[in-house]
Amino acid sequence: MAFIDERGRVFGVMNVFDAAVSVGVVVTLALAGVGYRLIAVPPPPRVVEVSPNTFTEAPTLRMAIKGENLMPYMHVYVQRTGEPTKMMHDSMHWVKMDSYTPVNGAKAAFRLESPTLGEVETLDELLPGTYDLIFRNETQIVGAAQSAFTVIPAPKIDAVSRYRETIVRIVGAFVGLNANEVPTLKAAEQIPTGATSPMGEVISIGSPRPDVAKVDVGSGTVDAPIVGRSSVSAELRLRCTLARGKCYSMDQPMVVGETIKLNVGGGVREFVIQKVTPESPRQ
Repeated sequence: MAFIDERGRVFGVMNVFDAAVSVGVVVTLALAGVGYRLIAVPPPPRVVEVSPNTFTEAPTLRMAIKGENLMPYMHVYVQRTGEPTKMMHDSMHWVKMDSYTPVNGAKAAFRLESPTLGEVETLDELLPGTYDLIFRNETQIVGAAQSAFTVIPAPKIDAVSRYRETIVRIVGAFVGLNANEVPTLKAAEQIPTGATSPMGEVISIGSPRPDVAKVDVGSGTVDAPIVGRSSVSAELRLRCTLARGKCYSMDQPMVVGETIKLNVGGGVREFVIQKVTPESPRQ
């Protein structure tokens, strides 16, 4: 039988036009299938095993995760199980974070070997408790492993501190405060806020006044008021460690002219040191 007969039919079944349309439909469907596989949203990740899943408090924790659909573009965060607003880090330590860290979450390092095997390493020391692993892409949460691991308290060791400590009285000012932060600063506040063993306290607080910044105008500097920001003079008492000829409190040198960060009044505030004097420890 001829491929096209005298009536223009392919193998005597359909005409050339119908055959061309049929081939076009088949090709279109094939291309649509390929396109769908290319742009389809990948299935969410699923963690089936975290090893180990119990840790003693430590600066960093490293765990292997086994699962499905683990992808290299994902970001992993750690969050308290059922208690997202509860503190995750000791307030005595300053925790670094990037601009993309969600509220109440801590960024973790995520290393991927395959879609079924990866490694997570926490970047900050976590307080005891149970934690979830949250998987995100660039815009949203794509998966979560509930109660993925637990941190237990480190055993207490009774030892005499090998550091030399002293107590200093510091005069200066809290700066860069907005209208809601000013009322939170009060005399007798502990530093850091809520610490069981505080490093110091606020002795006195002055009245708020407009905050200013020194601006170079070529012939010198002028004090320019900062819109919407206030400064509050204060006197503090802080315990600090003597090292390298300086006094350090919470890893920050107590030096006149320096700006330090203090967890006080329910948040981290900037404080400019204007005067430092020694004070005898209270009995």
